[in-house]
Formats: sequence, structure tokens, C-alpha cells
Amino acid sequence: GYSIDKMWHERKAETADAFDLGLNLRTAQAYFSPTVFYSRNHNKGVSYDPGIGIAYSQNNGETHAYGIQASSGWNALSNLALFATASYTNNVFDQNLPLLNGGTLAVAGMQLPDTPKLQANIGGTWQQGDTSVTPMLRYNGDRYGDTLQTQQIDAYYTVDLTLAYKQRVGSGSKLNMSLAVQN
Repeated sequence: GYSIDKMWHERKAETADAFDLGLNLRTAQAYFSPTVFYSRNHNKGVSYDPGIGIAYSQNNGETHAYGIQASSGWNALSNLALFATASYTNNVFDQNLPLLNGGTLAVAGMQLPDTPKLQANIGGTWQQGDTSVTPMLRYNGDRYGDTLQTQQIDAYYTVDLTLAYKQRVGSGSKLNMSLAVQN
């Protein structure tokens, strides 16, 4: 008694009221850029079962998020730049989700699915002439794969590598080539 057409026409546009405040401190050899943020999100797309035995995406989540991100970098040598970023995000439901029988799914205060609280990366770029190499280590904190937080996804690390080459062609033009291996 509940058609896909009805589900589609009940979708509402996601909207958000967001605020962030950042600072960019620079010297000749280094930078530090912290940012704090806050947002209230309306009609957030959330995948859950409203009581029919099938989970599907619905735009009816009311959420808020806040956190901090800090990026930094340092030109350690004339041909070596190091960088790092770390962030903390708290992104939670403000109220329970509605069920078709008139009840609610108890999620208020829970972190949104697929949203790790902690993330970070560290890396560097070594440049020799027109060639550069950029390895990066990324960290994604643990999170949940579902709305009710029954499917925990453990924290993990990945390693990325980018090789780049710049070649001057013609008068003032450059050809940039890169090969990136990303997890």
C-alpha cells in the first residue's frame, strides 16, 4: 500500500544553516589554519526502515553538527613541504525518525551513519626540478554503517601516493601530468 511514486513525491529538499569561523596564520616557512563550524540540517537524507521491512533513503532527519578542523604545513627544506590536517566532527540526530505506524525510531543524540568523529592526514611533497612525489597517510576513525548503530565500522588507515611532472611547452605555458594512487 505504499508505492515508490508516493515515496518519491514525499521527498523534501535538504537544507542547512551553517556557520564556520577560520583563521589563517602564515609565516615564510609555515602555516596554521584552524576552523570551527556549526550547522543545523533540515530534511537530512537518512536510510532506514520506516516499518515495512525495507530500508530506503528518506529526507526527514533533523540534525546538527559541530566540530573543529586544523591544518598545518611547514617548508622543512627548500624542496620538502610537510603538511597535516586533523578534524573532530559531532554530527547527531536532534529527534527520532518517524515510522509509518505513527511511532518513532529512537535515534535522537546518535551520530549519523558513515560519519567518523575523528579524521586526520599527514604527508609531504618532495620536489626535484619539475618532478614531485607526495605520499600521504590518512586516518578515518570508527563509525557506524547504519542509522541504528548496529554495524560498526572500525577505524582504518590508508596510504596515497601522487607523482607529478611539470613541463614547459611553448612560451609561458606548462603541461602538468600526475599519477595518483589513492585508497
